[in-house]
Amino acid sequence: MALGVYRSQTSWLHRCDPRAKLGCVLLYLVAVVLADTPGALFLVTVGALLLWWGSGQGAREALRLLGPVMPLVLGIFLINAVCTFGMAASDGAGWRPLAAALESGILVALKLLDAFLGAATLMITTPPVLLTAALRWFLSPGACFGLKVDEAAFSLTMVLRFVPLLGEEAVRIRAAQTSRGASFDAGSFVARVQQWIPVITPLFVGALRRCDNVAFAVASRAFFAPVRHTSLVQLRGGARDVFLLTAAFVLMVAVILWNCLS
Repeated sequence: MALGVYRSQTSWLHRCDPRAKLGCVLLYLVAVVLADTPGALFLVTVGALLLWWGSGQGAREALRLLGPVMPLVLGIFLINAVCTFGMAASDGAGWRPLAAALESGILVALKLLDAFLGAATLMITTPPVLLTAALRWFLSPGACFGLKVDEAAFSLTMVLRFVPLLGEEAVRIRAAQTSRGASFDAGSFVARVQQWIPVITPLFVGALRRCDNVAFAVASRAFFAPVRHTSLVQLRGGARDVFLLTAAFVLMVAVILWNCLS
C-alpha cells in the first residue's frame, strides 16, 4: 500500500466533503505539533486511529502504509534519545537520564507516525480532482492579493500526486533489478550506494518524462490562459462535515488545555 495513493471505497470518511477533510487534517496536524505531554499525545494518537478507522482501513493496511517510513522514524528516535540523554546526564545520574531519553524519543516517534497517518488518511480518501477543488476553495481569498489560485492549487495537487507515483515506480524498478540478480543488502556502504544507481537513474529519467507529458497536456488545454476557470466538481457540505471539523477543533483545544494543565 503506497503512501498517498487514493483507494476507492464507500467509507464514512470517503463520503465527507474534501474541504472538511482538508480542514480536519490541518487542525489535526496543529494538534500533533502542539502535543508535548504523554497525555496530549495519547489524545492525538486516538484521533489518528479514529480517522484511520473512519477511512475503512484496518491494522494490516496501516502497518503496510507506515512500513517504508519506519527507518526514518527509528533514526529520528535514536537521534532525539541520544541528544536528550546527553543533556540529562549532565544534570543527574541514575535512571533519570535514560528514562528522559526514552520518553523524548518515543514522543517524537509517535508524533511523526501520527502525522504520517493523518496525512495519509486524507490522501487515500480523496480523489485528486476533489483535492484540487478543495485546495482551490481554500486558496481563493488569495486572489485578492494577486495569487494565481488555479495554478497554485494545480501545482500542489501535482506534488501530492507525484510523490506516491515515484514511490511505486521505485518499488517496481527495484523488483526488476532484483529479478536480474542485483543485491541491495550486501557489501559495504559504498557498494550498496552504487547498487542503487540502476534504480535511481531510470527513476529520474521516468520522472522527467512524466513531467514533460503533464506539461504538454496542460499547455495543450490552455490551462494557463488568462481566463476564469470553471469546474464540473460542485462541492456541497453537510452535517457529517460539520461534525468532522468540530471533532478536529475539539481535539486541538483538548491538546492545548492538557498541555497547560500539565
